[in-house]
Amino acid sequence: MTKQEFEKRIGWEASVEEYTEIEQEYMAIPDEINIYKDEFCKIWKEAHFAHMNFFPYLVLVLKRQNDCLARELKGEKYLYRAVAEELKTVLNRKQEVVA
Repeated sequence: MTKQEFEKRIGWEASVEEYTEIEQEYMAIPDEINIYKDEFCKIWKEAHFAHMNFFPYLVLVLKRQNDCLARELKGEKYLYRAVAEELKTVLNRKQEVVA
């Protein structure tokens, strides 16, 4: 990401020294995390205004996203379980009618 791209996304100008540090943070993110420019800038800006270092803040954001996904998956698990129970009930009724 260029300095101009970064500045456009966050809405203010960074000094060359600031951007050098920011670019190092951006490049240090492992590829597996899949954070793109817009998301990086949003998280970086939040961390900056919260007066936190980027990486500890990134960990908090990723943990919050993970917790949210876990809750969603847990909800879906219960939904699938309920559908499976309903299906069993329907199948049992059909077997009773046939018998």
